Amino acid sequence: MWDQEVGYSSELLPATEPGVERRGQSRFEVKTEVQLVLGRGKEQIIVRTLSLGWGGASLLLPDAAVEVGESVSLEFPWTQGASFAARGDVVWRQPIEGRRCLIGVRFSELLLAHEERLAQLLSLLAGPGRTDPMGTGLAERIEIEFIDRDDLAVTLEEICTGRIEITSFRPYELGRSLQLVVSRVGSRLSLPFRVRVIEREPLSVGPEGSTGLSLLVLALEHPNGDLERSVGRVIARLNGAVESREAA
Repeated sequence: MWDQEVGYSSELLPATEPGVERRGQSRFEVKTEVQLVLGRGKEQIIVRTLSLGWGGASLLLPDAAVEVGESVSLEFPWTQGASFAARGDVVWRQPIEGRRCLIGVRFSELLLAHEERLAQLLSLLAGPGRTDPMGTGLAERIEIEFIDRDDLAVTLEEICTGRIEITSFRPYELGRSLQLVVSRVGSRLSLPFRVRVIEREPLSVGPEGSTGLSLLVLALEHPNGDLERSVGRVIARLNGAVESREAA
């Protein structure tokens, strides 16, 4: 798996290219074949990846295959004959010679287990101790730590709705893909989620007082059913732990 030549690139696509979205997150150059599933799975083609990162991938494929705005799914090879998939949207397209084109896919939905595999793959490609030029590792992280079990449970229940509101000192740009890590102090519990910034509002005190804080609305990029099952099990364990202590 992944024995092809791998490099590291933080270059942005040219802002002057029509229809090309500037990329603010670094990607690894990975030249290998993956399966691209179009629409609702009725058509599948083998394409070549050129780069892969936390936020998405760039691909080389036949010119007439897809257009900007289409929803696609990428299936990546994994160990022992397994695979993992990432749902995404085509955000830019650039025709090239030979009746081919380059496209950029922005990931929009992964199973929690598949998100973990993507993170493991990027860590493997990065090598020991490597971080991206932003100094934040493979993905920008927002970490929330809880002491109180009830506060943690309330936040997890909010996550199950598919969106969560938080305050942040960093004004993350709209559309930015982040990793939200929810943990509990003094516990091994640490839950990573894939989120995207969909709303941002500066917070102020009084008519002119700026706090430097922003209210962020984050959309969870995992299927709702997957979130409910996975988070529901954690909440059940938290409730079970409380009941056990009360019974003792």
